[in-house]
Amino acid sequence: MHYQRNIKNMKFRILPLIIVAAFSVKAQYSTLLIQDFDTIQTPAWNYIVTSGTLEFLNGNSPATALPANSPHGINGSWAWKQGGQSGGVTLTFDNVNIAGYDTAIITFKVAAFATTGSNGVDQLDHVTTAVSINNGVTWHDQVRVNGASSGNSSWPYSATGIASRVYSTSSATVFAPAASGLDLAGPATVIIKVPNTTNQVMLRITSRSSMAVEQYCIDNVEIQVKNMKCDAGLEFFENPSDSLCSGMQPVSVRLKNYGPGSLNVVDIQWKVNNVTQPVYSWSGNLPPNGTANVVIGNFNFLTGTPYNLFAYTCSPNTLPDTMNSNDTILKSGVFVKPSPTINVSTNSLYGCHGDTLIVTGTLTGTPPWTVAVKDGNILIPYSSANAAFTIPLTPSTSKTYLITSVSDATGCSSNDTITVNVFIDPSPPAVITPVGSTAACHGDSIGLMGSIGMNFGYEWYRNDTVLTGSSNYVYYAKSSGSYKVKVSSPNGCGTMSAPVNVIIHPLPEVFLGNDTALLPGQNILLNAGPGFNSYLWSTGATMQSILVDSSGVGIGVKNIWVHVTDNYYCLGGDTININFTNHPGINEAFANAGMQIIPNPSDGNIELQLSNLPAGTYDFELFNPDGKAVYRSKHQLNNDKINLDLSHFANGVYVLKVSGTAGTVAERIVIRN
Repeated sequence: MHYQRNIKNMKFRILPLIIVAAFSVKAQYSTLLIQDFDTIQTPAWNYIVTSGTLEFLNGNSPATALPANSPHGINGSWAWKQGGQSGGVTLTFDNVNIAGYDTAIITFKVAAFATTGSNGVDQLDHVTTAVSINNGVTWHDQVRVNGASSGNSSWPYSATGIASRVYSTSSATVFAPAASGLDLAGPATVIIKVPNTTNQVMLRITSRSSMAVEQYCIDNVEIQVKNMKCDAGLEFFENPSDSLCSGMQPVSVRLKNYGPGSLNVVDIQWKVNNVTQPVYSWSGNLPPNGTANVVIGNFNFLTGTPYNLFAYTCSPNTLPDTMNSNDTILKSGVFVKPSPTINVSTNSLYGCHGDTLIVTGTLTGTPPWTVAVKDGNILIPYSSANAAFTIPLTPSTSKTYLITSVSDATGCSSNDTITVNVFIDPSPPAVITPVGSTAACHGDSIGLMGSIGMNFGYEWYRNDTVLTGSSNYVYYAKSSGSYKVKVSSPNGCGTMSAPVNVIIHPLPEVFLGNDTALLPGQNILLNAGPGFNSYLWSTGATMQSILVDSSGVGIGVKNIWVHVTDNYYCLGGDTININFTNHPGINEAFANAGMQIIPNPSDGNIELQLSNLPAGTYDFELFNPDGKAVYRSKHQLNNDKINLDLSHFANGVYVLKVSGTAGTVAERIVIRN
């Protein structure tokens, strides 16, 4: 028996696959489990003996028996024989899972024999079936088959009587022949229909016969099933929720497979405000108790309209739905919120490279808003608390932006796409090319050339200040500073160049002294000053200082000049006239007195040092470079020093002449305020 139970367990697992095809095509009962007490038919419905002694019998009854020459087992097999055990024999069959089937019946065959031909089963000899639908916790007798009340009953397996009943908790239904003797209409077939609301069933058969010559034979105990259950239903609406946003929105439901097998197809019918919508035919592979979120369609929900939604399933796996209580769902009172909208002032923007272009427009809905702007595959989120919005864009080239959605504080969004085309004019190149070096000496200029193009405009800057009138592509810089040029194209797009630094070096300053007069035979030392790279004197000398006398001129004026260059190769110089004369009108003492101006150059405040001059009144005259007297004064000289304030004169080189009774002397003076 243990061997039978193992086979039963193994075969039962594969049985539903066989039965589904048979039921769906033939729509007839099929054997789920069977026990024939002989060869181990599969799948076997195993049992245990819970009371009495189990006996088996095969072959045919003797010719003297009733019924005569009749088989003890179906088709010549062994059968369970019970006779001569007044306490009876009870077999309890395994619990069977029938949750996957719409209809299940328990059936077996019963034959009653009178082995001597003159006796037979009586009213106390019986075969009683009991059924449990809770795994043996409680049992209820269903069918009792026994002999006629007058006794001595017999019938073969082929008798036409049927002892049938639908499962009930009431007392057993009794089936018996109407009279004694052989009855070819005796209750040879037992059928008990199991309710389709139960998921399991157990069977218990008790056979009792008090005399060995009065026998029951029982064979082919089966549980048969029909119509594998298909049960699909809806749990709830996934979408919409109690409130949703206006516009075209998906409607989705939670589909559940309540049946025991896989759900592959099902139709979902639905309505909105009692208006039928297109049927959605779902297909897939949903296991038992599996769920799936299913979008059954889309609907345009309008603001201000209350909505009621209704949906139900039908024809799971193209079969009837055995359980209708879980098919239908209803959602009422759906509130529709207005969705936000966005409008732009223009769909085309124009600008120059580097410009920031502004998209303007208006929003409706509940602030704040979030606007999704896409630059190709790049998402640019933008938030606005105001209905009038501005979105800055900084494109480098012409392109198309897409406003793909707008959402507001209610959580609603609008997904209408708005196209904004941006047209960018290229800005002209702006590069300054110096003509040669960017350094020069005072008096020279640096040529700066901007990028050249057809109909380009130019505006030059020095130290970020516009240079008035500088509209040519070339500018000549004469002052040190940082120079830029803004180059503009005919479409108005402009580019500012990088700066170019220009350095204008001052000329080196040399002062050989004022023109002077010397007596023949005297000499003077001229010094051009230290720190220069080169010196060149009119005499051909190349040193810093030279000694000049009257050689070569005798009595007359000798003109001496010097040229110097500094580290920047800037050229400077000075010239001095030396008058070699006998100084008519100037006595020797006055000529030898000399005049020294301190400082020189100066800001005009000077000190005159006059040595060995006799006391007296002297005339002081100042001559400008044109030889015009611009200053005259008289001073009483009692010592060799006198201070003059000439600071109110313009910068330049002047000649200061001092005249007295003893004669005249003159020196050059340089004023630099």
